[in-house]
Amino acid sequence: MDTHVAGLADASHMWLMSFKQVIVASGQRDMGLAFDGWQRPGVMGASAAWRHAVLYGALDTRRAVLVGSDTDALNVGVELMSCGMQIVAVINRPMRSSAMPRSRSGSK
Repeated sequence: MDTHVAGLADASHMWLMSFKQVIVASGQRDMGLAFDGWQRPGVMGASAAWRHAVLYGALDTRRAVLVGSDTDALNVGVELMSCGMQIVAVINRPMRSSAMPRSRSGSK
């Protein structure tokens, strides 16, 4: 037989499925966000920067700014530094916490 078998299950059913090939879609994508200057040369998403620098050795810059500080972004930053780049800033929008006091107009 020229197939493989995988078991799948949810809360109420189980299935055995045979297959020849598997495509794994992890659900993550590098989504660009429009902001002033996003279309300028050298502005790119983290995965594009990683591919250019690490896979192709074709990122011609020595300094980079990371926007975001999730694990993936920081891992890209570490890899860019290992390619000789300097990370000059990590920009992150702080999350609003219910424990943080909200400013009121007129208060200091």
